[in-house]
Amino acid sequence: MITIAKAGKEDAEKLVSAKKDAFSWDVNIYGYGPPEYDSIDKQIETLENEKVRYFKILDGDTVVGGMCVFLLGKKHCHLGALYIIQAYQNKKIGTKAVEFLFNAFPEYNKWTLETPYKSFRNHHFYEKLGFRKTGETKPEADGFFLYLYEKSKEQAVNFRKAAQNDLKNIMQVYEAAVKRMDELGIHQWDEVYPSESIVKADIRNKELYIGFSGNSIVSVFTLNPMHNKEYETGDWQYDNVRYSVIHRLCVNPACQNKGVGTQTMKYIEDTFRNENIEAVRLDAFSQNPAALRLYEKLGYKKVGEVLFRKGLFFLFEKKL
Repeated sequence: MITIAKAGKEDAEKLVSAKKDAFSWDVNIYGYGPPEYDSIDKQIETLENEKVRYFKILDGDTVVGGMCVFLLGKKHCHLGALYIIQAYQNKKIGTKAVEFLFNAFPEYNKWTLETPYKSFRNHHFYEKLGFRKTGETKPEADGFFLYLYEKSKEQAVNFRKAAQNDLKNIMQVYEAAVKRMDELGIHQWDEVYPSESIVKADIRNKELYIGFSGNSIVSVFTLNPMHNKEYETGDWQYDNVRYSVIHRLCVNPACQNKGVGTQTMKYIEDTFRNENIEAVRLDAFSQNPAALRLYEKLGYKKVGEVLFRKGLFFLFEKKL
């Protein structure tokens, strides 16, 4: 039975032995393993570091792997090492280990790590767990470099219909989003749209929703079956079922890359299902790659292109 326990200095020799086995693939591919991975003295130094939390992975009493995290500032954990001996790889032990760490440090919402550029199984493993590649280290003289990965744990979000006293905060979210998109060269919205008069009407019609975490609005969106005449050019696949449209979906820039967009879309889809709505329609700015990735990841299919005041938008549809 696989278990995970805190490691101590007395485990140093066994941990180094596990490292040598686990990193033999790296030695074969690159000609060497991680810095000082085979040094017992370095292992003890790491185990004694006050900012490090070290764990051993056990099968009964046998050490079959290990992992350590560095507790950094601003609720940031860096996964310094995760290794499992070859005989125990591909048994989902790595997934169990990472989930153990997330549960052991729930207050830490930013996780980072580094992994070699040719470690394709590692890339797939971490990406499957929600890590995204954020960069690369400068290549060494022999061409070796590392991929940098990061994961922000999902921020818990609740949802409700907006009230008129939410108007000021809602407009602040839209204004912050416009500013952030402009900084990124995404000129999707401006001071004309979404306007305060449109938002007021959405609230009055009980069609505008907010996602909130604590006292902060983290997402805003409007749901109704209305659409612009340009939608009539779309190659809609589900014309004969009841559908609704998502309008003006916005994630607060301060809360992006924390799973808020995905949680918001899942809430929307659940709301539609509860109302016996069978299909969803929306449009997305062609120059907004984050939005396009989100919709495509969630199974939305592009069914057309339309020109609005700010440029080219893609039409999307999904059958629930």
